[in-house]
Amino acid sequence: QIQILSSALEWAISPPQGLGVRCAAIEAIAALVTSLEDSNQIQMLQRLIPLVLATLGAVLQAGDASQAIHCLEWLTAIADESASIFDKARAETWQAVLSFAVSPQTPDEVRHMGVELLLTLVEAGPVSKVRRMASSLETLLTVLMEMLATVTFDEAWGLRPDYEDEDGVPAVDVAYEAFDRLSLAVGGTILGPIATPVILSYLGQLVWRSRFAALMALSQLPEGCRKAMSPQLPNLAGLVLQHLQDTHPCVRFASIQCLAQFATHFPGDEGWAHMHQQVVPALVRALEDPTPRVEAHAALALVNVFEDMDPSIAQQYTNRCVVALLQLL
Repeated sequence: QIQILSSALEWAISPPQGLGVRCAAIEAIAALVTSLEDSNQIQMLQRLIPLVLATLGAVLQAGDASQAIHCLEWLTAIADESASIFDKARAETWQAVLSFAVSPQTPDEVRHMGVELLLTLVEAGPVSKVRRMASSLETLLTVLMEMLATVTFDEAWGLRPDYEDEDGVPAVDVAYEAFDRLSLAVGGTILGPIATPVILSYLGQLVWRSRFAALMALSQLPEGCRKAMSPQLPNLAGLVLQHLQDTHPCVRFASIQCLAQFATHFPGDEGWAHMHQQVVPALVRALEDPTPRVEAHAALALVNVFEDMDPSIAQQYTNRCVVALLQLL
């Protein structure tokens, strides 16, 4: 029966059928995959994936963003249920998604769903499959960096409680979560050597949004890359501290976010423990930042820093911190 269904779906998803019929076939394939319990039967549908990707490409070429989103949702459902069905077309899938993800003409929601599909495949593992996609992973990281760099800034930014925009699900949020998911799914051994040059290249750019993107990306790596990052932590923290003096408040905010995440994910780390003489005074100075949002974030970051600090060390900064915090009231 699966062979018969597979042949029928192959007919429906292939030209010269219209795009409406071909998209309906993708939906039917997703429904079939998510309903089957026998993995061997699911694998019999592998040969349809290239046709699914070709249909997605045709939909994008036609400029139908709404239908493209539906196709990507169905593909993600398939990947979530049985990522191994993509094994023979894994490189083709990455290439298909990245080809439109890198284009500035691609609608945001389409790009976001493409990222979700790739993240779902990565999280399904195993890591060895991701290792073979190093070049594609680097391209994905660049896409995510550009998404982070779309952060909006206006006069009201400094008064809002966090970095998120209020309307819809902005690209910044999608990319920020994506870095966290990648760090957890891939780990520092693979992700570190690929992500570090990308992040550092953005950190050195003159455009403030690029520096913001670099610091926010860096802040999401420690949870999954702790072991790999630990030897470089003093150097990384030093770079972050430099940007606490940045001319743009968004970049200063992102620097504080980085330090807060370092404090959370490196408790007891020898390299981080020795950084208190630089980190605490820098955050205390940030309590006097001219932007209220940055001031508030610095206060929260100090909580992270002191939470796992040796009490004998924390006492050195108590008076100064209390005075600075009282001045905020």
